[in-house]
Amino acid sequence: MTATDLEDPARFVRPGEVVLSGLVWWTAEGGRDKSERFVAALRTAGAAVLLAGEETHGSVPDDLIEACARHGVPLAAVSAHIMFRAITDTVYFQQWGELNRLHALPENVRVRLSRLVAQDAGPAVIVASAFAHVDRATAYVFTPAGRTVAATKGARPVPAREAVALLANGAGITVSVDSDAVSSYERWHLYLPEPGGTPPHMLHEIAAILARSQEARARRRAAEHQAADELGALLCAPGAEAAAVERALRTCGLPAQGPYRVIVAETGSQRAGLAEGALTEAVAHAGPGRASVGRLPDGTAFAVVPETEDAAGGCAEFWPLVAACEPFVPLHGGIGSPAAGPQDLNGALSEARYALAPARTTASDSSSVVDSSSLTGLDTLLTGIPAEVRTPTAPSWAPCWTPGTPPPPHC
Repeated sequence: MTATDLEDPARFVRPGEVVLSGLVWWTAEGGRDKSERFVAALRTAGAAVLLAGEETHGSVPDDLIEACARHGVPLAAVSAHIMFRAITDTVYFQQWGELNRLHALPENVRVRLSRLVAQDAGPAVIVASAFAHVDRATAYVFTPAGRTVAATKGARPVPAREAVALLANGAGITVSVDSDAVSSYERWHLYLPEPGGTPPHMLHEIAAILARSQEARARRRAAEHQAADELGALLCAPGAEAAAVERALRTCGLPAQGPYRVIVAETGSQRAGLAEGALTEAVAHAGPGRASVGRLPDGTAFAVVPETEDAAGGCAEFWPLVAACEPFVPLHGGIGSPAAGPQDLNGALSEARYALAPARTTASDSSSVVDSSSLTGLDTLLTGIPAEVRTPTAPSWAPCWTPGTPPPPHC
């Protein structure tokens, strides 16, 4: 296929090619002669069909129709609302079955996707654009914990556990990023249930474009983490002014009014950003709302999220899936009770950190998350107290007195 608006396109047309023309070369004066030269050139070059755009002149000129009839060149009109790019993309993708399996994206699609990345488009927009002209293609982007990051239009929802099982069986293409800011809990995977109709090289090229998108998101998130760290420092500072906390919340993109949830996490690992990455994935699983994830002054990862109907339950539900992304790294978490407003966040953070203690001490080698509302029994309440404080000691007088006998004077 070739697109041209030259009056004599013969040297640019190959035998059997579809020719697209916007008819810019045609004018009312001398139009018959121009039509004759143009169509004769197509006939000489062996063009298969002429697709003539109607946008320039409102319709296909009669003398062009007559010239095509004389020379036996098939002619089809292209309505003004149809873009030539859509036609070229459609023809390219329909011919994939006859092309070498290593063929990749057409240049115009590659340019469009690169432009979307430069414009900070999200993965959903990139996936929609990449597969827009692939007939009946269904594609997903999953995280290792099974969260669906993006999917093509009409794709059925895939439960997280099903997605994890698919990835565990080797399905999908890993979106490889160079940035250390993307943790192992957040790496994207491109998955097609039926990849047979799509050239493998094209899928790897789309995965590379998605990698550029995720790396760009990671760079932006570095600034977001800094804002979250400042919020965490405020919440740990005794007597922090409510107005300062409200400003910090707005800087993090959170509403200035509650309710909120505070969640903390730690991995015990020295790998930078591991706990923050796990917590980011966990709160993303819990709901689509905005979350601010950062690090407290002591290094503990924390998140502040707007309270939803079951933010805590959702986070706890998907915690095992997130933890399984790093099976040899215990992931411990604590969830505070809802904070009605900014003035209550300090207390909610304290509750979350208190709940983290039993998660850490009762299952030091495995992963768990504890909601502070579940700390109702004496045993669970005591797990938040340091072990040396909880260890009972016998009174100094205990060995010197037997019940039923008078106590010695010194007892």
